[in-house]
Amino acid sequence: MSVSCVQRLTSLRGMLAAANRSRPISVMEAHSGLSALIGEKAKSTDGKRGFDALWSSSLTSSTIKAKPDIEVVDTTQRLQIVEDILESSTLPLIYDGDTGGHDSEIFKFTVKKLNRLGVSAVIIEDKTGLKQNSLFGTDAKQVL
Repeated sequence: MSVSCVQRLTSLRGMLAAANRSRPISVMEAHSGLSALIGEKAKSTDGKRGFDALWSSSLTSSTIKAKPDIEVVDTTQRLQIVEDILESSTLPLIYDGDTGGHDSEIFKFTVKKLNRLGVSAVIIEDKTGLKQNSLFGTDAKQVL
């Protein structure tokens, strides 16, 4: 099942380029090797379509450790989860980078490590200050 970083990235780029012209991309959140394997094997009821990619979120990385989703789970722990996911699936992986941390210089190293591991994309939020989970809705004040 070995797949290279380049293959994952090329696959995701191709899907993104075609997304507006054909069909939406179907992405499943994965928080472990097992959930990644399920995402890889899942098919629609007609047996033709499964998930196109996986998403590693801070929400579930925090939840499986019974922690609040406020960037309390450190990068090392999240990277271990990413490694487990990538070892279990050939699908492209998109990483939720939250706010990028509090230091952009440190975040550069995180992105380099994610790239070496085989992560296809990193999404960061445009929020400042302590991260507040968006599931709180407008009850949590968020500065963009």
